[in-house]
Amino acid sequence: MMFAIAYNAIAQTAPVNHYVFLQDEEGTYTEINGGTVHGTTANDDESFNAIDIGFAFNFNGADYTQISIQSNGFIAMGSSVNEIERYPISDAAGSNNVISAFGCNLRSRPDGELMTLMSGTAPNRVFTVQWKNYMRD
Repeated sequence: MMFAIAYNAIAQTAPVNHYVFLQDEEGTYTEINGGTVHGTTANDDESFNAIDIGFAFNFNGADYTQISIQSNGFIAMGSSVNEIERYPISDAAGSNNVISAFGCNLRSRPDGELMTLMSGTAPNRVFTVQWKNYMRD
């Protein structure tokens, strides 16, 4: 499971309802290499906070330079995420400014790894978060 955030200098404002999400069933999974490992085996309900993404990313009208990653398959814009639970979009109890790659109660397998990688050059950088070998808990 992998999620990438891309930034292009032309896009200066980005309300959430203007994002385009695509599903490519014909794509090929390419594992990231050389990134930063945040979590390995025995990750269960863990948060990794204040991760610099290497550029300003406009999400829902605000610029963010840091994200927080939750081992349960989602990232939150900003320096910290405290929640370990998943909430439906319609539930007011959940956090705002969250991107869910696979929001579910997850844990890593013995060979699991939560990794990030910033690639590309300004103004075309990509920040990728990879949950490798995670499974439902």
